[in-house]
Amino acid sequence: MSNLFNDIKKELASMVSSAVGLSPLSPDASEEEKKIYQQKLMERVARRGMWSTILLMPVFLTLLWLGTFLAPEKKHDHSKHKQKNTKSNERKIKFWTCSMHPQIKLPNNDAKCPVCFMDLVPVYSGGNEVGPNELSLTKNALKLAKVKAEPVLYRRLTHTLRIVGKVDYDETKVTNINLWTPGKSKLDRMFIDFTGANVKKGAPLVEVYSPDLIAAQGEYLSAYDSYKKLVEDSHVGGLADNLQASKRKLIDLGMTEEQIHTLENKKQPQQTTIIYSPVSGTVVGKLVNEGEWHGRGMSLYRIADLSKVWVKLDAYETDIGRVRNGQQVEFETEAYPGKVFTGKIAFIDPFLNTTTRTVRLRVNVNNPDGELKPGMFVRASIKVRVAEEGQVITHKYTKKPIKIRSRVLTIPHTAPLFTGKRAVVYLQKEKKKYDSSLGKMKVVQRLYYAVEVELGPRVGDYYVVLSGLEEGQMVVSQGVYKIDSALQIMAKPSMMNPPKKQLASEKTKTSQENVPPYAIASSNYHKKMKDIVDSYLKLTQSLAKDNVQDAHHSLLALEKHSKKVLADGFSLPQISNARITEHVTALSNFLAKIDKKEDVKLLRKELKGLTRIVTTYLEDFGHEYSKSLHRMYCPMTKGYWWQFSEELQNPYFGKKMLRCGNKKTTLDPLQEKQMGKIAAMSGKYWDSNAAYHQPINELITAYLNIGNIMAQDQVQEIHKHKKTMVRALAKINTKTMVRGSQTRKKIRSQLSALRQVLMEMHGHDIKQLRRDYFDISNALIAYIKDFGHLYSRDLYIVHCPMYRYDLGGSWIQDNKRVNNPYFGSEMLRCGDIEGIIPTIAKSNKEGE
Repeated sequence: MSNLFNDIKKELASMVSSAVGLSPLSPDASEEEKKIYQQKLMERVARRGMWSTILLMPVFLTLLWLGTFLAPEKKHDHSKHKQKNTKSNERKIKFWTCSMHPQIKLPNNDAKCPVCFMDLVPVYSGGNEVGPNELSLTKNALKLAKVKAEPVLYRRLTHTLRIVGKVDYDETKVTNINLWTPGKSKLDRMFIDFTGANVKKGAPLVEVYSPDLIAAQGEYLSAYDSYKKLVEDSHVGGLADNLQASKRKLIDLGMTEEQIHTLENKKQPQQTTIIYSPVSGTVVGKLVNEGEWHGRGMSLYRIADLSKVWVKLDAYETDIGRVRNGQQVEFETEAYPGKVFTGKIAFIDPFLNTTTRTVRLRVNVNNPDGELKPGMFVRASIKVRVAEEGQVITHKYTKKPIKIRSRVLTIPHTAPLFTGKRAVVYLQKEKKKYDSSLGKMKVVQRLYYAVEVELGPRVGDYYVVLSGLEEGQMVVSQGVYKIDSALQIMAKPSMMNPPKKQLASEKTKTSQENVPPYAIASSNYHKKMKDIVDSYLKLTQSLAKDNVQDAHHSLLALEKHSKKVLADGFSLPQISNARITEHVTALSNFLAKIDKKEDVKLLRKELKGLTRIVTTYLEDFGHEYSKSLHRMYCPMTKGYWWQFSEELQNPYFGKKMLRCGNKKTTLDPLQEKQMGKIAAMSGKYWDSNAAYHQPINELITAYLNIGNIMAQDQVQEIHKHKKTMVRALAKINTKTMVRGSQTRKKIRSQLSALRQVLMEMHGHDIKQLRRDYFDISNALIAYIKDFGHLYSRDLYIVHCPMYRYDLGGSWIQDNKRVNNPYFGSEMLRCGDIEGIIPTIAKSNKEGE
């Protein structure tokens, strides 16, 4: 069809050309030649006159229509662009491989794949380099695969075992009431005639007629009468023996002293006798009926004391390894939904029920109100604390050191892939480079690789790691199978082709939000300090414009506002109040000393000192302006200043060298609800008169000594100072030293956590001891934040961002010179001062 249309078009074109006296256009004509030809054609048509135009118009329109709508589609020639881009995008072939067998790597494509004999494909070099065992994913690939990585962390895990069982009698509290009268006896009357009746100790149970008991009573009365008649006779000794023998016989038959005394008074045998209950409880078994004759030893009743009951639980064989005597058990019943009962495991059955594959556990439970009824079903839970290597912790913390640590290295339960006894996880590492536009490091590539690990038990949402990983490494927890599939296709180490078991040592980094330590978003201090910061910023702007008069006014306003703020004070937590007052006092003192003449040289000279004070304030407390503040530097004067604009406005030279300098840092405004680490110390428990500060001072001294020893890569004397810390804790009596029940509860919780991590510190492996010191530091920092200190010097919280594979770690020092206990001589000065914790006495004094 297209050929037909082309022929028609050519014929019409030929007709038009002949009519106007033009030769036909060549098919190979260029676009420019076609335009010139069309122009000549229209001129010739115009010369022929109106009639020829009218006659040729249908032909011309038909040609136009055919050319526009029926012409074959033009193909754009990209050859030129290809030639231009070839040089710019030219890549070097690294090697040749097989798409089905990527382990094949050959220097050229002269041969085919030796496995499947397919053609080889090139692999180009350039871009981000990937190791032989690694996988690199782009941002889009990560989003599609939904890959998520989480850090490997030490945790203190508690596993909850869920078990069912039922309530039963306490077998040690069940009493059988037996018939004790000799021979055959008749049950004349039963006072308790139904099961479930409650009885008290000494209550009558049954009245018994016993001929043999009547005869025994007669013997006793005869002996008693003979004794009474000859009581003054010197030969009464033998009769007294007979009387005692008869009385003993009655007691052995079950009569009480009271019944025998009644017999002596009445002086005639009782036809019936009453059996009394020896215990209080509930009748759980009525075994005879009234009027029956029974012999001695017959069981009449079973009475159980239900104030204490047993709960019998059936633990599965897989759980029995985590169960120990003395563990606390919590359980609920259908009868009292929401109510939690507690008890302790008192006995573990030594035998396994081969039918149910369970082991019976017995829990002793107090039941003072009788709410638990024998036979009730229960749903119980046992919380098991898991320690290193998956061991179970069942003991309480004592004064003796514990040879086991309760922290365990963990990974999310979704991270590992299992193939038989092996487990493989995928680690993520990041390659970064400095981005000058952002002013910080930027991730340019994420790599993933497999590591074989040894895992312990699963505890809740985590697996215990026995070996193969270190704290801080980033392990893939989502998208694991997709990464595994990609590595399998590339014939790299994966689940089916596991790597050699080794300790992975690649570092990963986690970004941490940098909030000024004393900052509190939306706090009232921002409004009070705004006038001071505004005056400072106006001063720098005026000096940059060489406006001496405005600069002088700003300086005077700065002095005025600082005095007013000092007079008004701040309503901040004690430690923050002391810090901000220190800044404003320093500013006020500085302004009081300087010469405040209207002289541009003097003003520019004093700007350095003002900037230092304003900088310390901003870095401690932040700001809430609508835009970021930029800290600029002039290398000619070695002076800093703050401004809003990113375009340099040098106040030290003004218009002479307005753009001299460079930007050093940017301070963004605080976001909603942001709070610095030191600001979080409320200080509401601070009490400078509390007696517990003295032993805490001893503890802090020993703690600082341990840190100094570790900074020297030593382990000697560490346990000596640890014992000093334990003894200091033992001196704190919360009942007598702490006022207020809430404060007492809080300090007990803090000191208990501190004592726990202290007691777990053992051995001489400096790596483990440093990790113990990290736990102790966290517990001590938490305590000091809540309760303050009265140590002889201010304490500094120091943070090392590189410890634990860049997860970081903090500790306490009594000076500003960084002395890193986590790396020692390897990186002794690695760390930054996060904040200062002044003594309570100093805080109180400065806050007044």
